[in-house]
Amino acid sequence: MELKYPKAEFLEPGHLACAGCGAALAMRLALKTLDEKTRVVIPAS
Repeated sequence: MELKYPKAEFLEPGHLACAGCGAALAMRLALKTLDEKTRVVIPAS
């Protein structure tokens, strides 16, 4: 099976996660597979 992801990045720089953080990587890949109109909002706790 060959997976193709768009070259565009939808996770904006400036998040506070570490570069190799599993959560940030999962979010990056999830945003690449969803529609480009998808928005994710994480409120402050």
